Amino acid sequence: MVKIVTIVCFFIFNPSNINCQLKTTDIALTGFRNFMWGSNIELVRTNEIVRYSQSFSGFGKFVLTFHGTFLDRQVDIDFTFVNDSLTQGAYVFESEEDNYKLDFNEIKRYLTSEYGRPGSRAGNDIDSDSVWIKISIYEMYSGPQYFWHFKNGFVVLHSAKDEDEITITVLFIGNKSIDEYLEESTIPFENYNIIE
Repeated sequence: MVKIVTIVCFFIFNPSNINCQLKTTDIALTGFRNFMWGSNIELVRTNEIVRYSQSFSGFGKFVLTFHGTFLDRQVDIDFTFVNDSLTQGAYVFESEEDNYKLDFNEIKRYLTSEYGRPGSRAGNDIDSDSVWIKISIYEMYSGPQYFWHFKNGFVVLHSAKDEDEITITVLFIGNKSIDEYLEESTIPFENYNIIE
């Protein structure tokens, strides 16, 4: 996948000392892995190089799942299609309670090194004493969500807890705004914060 990157440079004190900062709002998020947004199911099914696992169809979506690695972790790799068009992709893995914050922060650091600082957050901060927000009477909890903004979509790092199982997801969404995503989310809008 070809990354299109816009770099904004400005001078601090001395023109020979240049500080460059990535503006993610000017960058296009072109797709997920080696596939452009809008790719069809058959193209992804036949060209993804990691092991195919399963597919799911329902709620107006079709999902292909593969098994692979992301940051040296075994993950499910999900490709989501609407009307035979790729709209989002995700890396999903389970984390142990004892390692959860370490895993989450390692992925957050990686995404920050790739895309700059996250532009916003929903839910509690990962470094707070209480990261979980109860979202149902069935002991389901949502953890922090950090968003990296792009001009045609976003990347979100989030986590969920169901009884003793913790899942961490890195979700790439094309051609959808964060507001549209949050309307479908279980995190109330009042818990969505712009990070300065």
